[in-house]
Amino acid sequence: MTTTRPDRPDPHTDVSLWFVLAHDHLGPLVPDEREYASVRWWTPSEIRAADPGLFDPHMGRMLDKLKTLGA
Repeated sequence: MTTTRPDRPDPHTDVSLWFVLAHDHLGPLVPDEREYASVRWWTPSEIRAADPGLFDPHMGRMLDKLKTLGA
């Protein structure tokens, strides 16, 4: 669980449920346009090299877990 927007008058708690899904990285991603302005594929190395503020604060922990599973 992560408190988001703590510096604003309307903070809330996000509960992240992580699921590993198999999907061809060349296949289309079809997001719900009401919720997402855009989507893209990120490799684990791209995620680790990017600004951590772009991702869920627990993303690194999830990547570490995937690594232990051989994913």
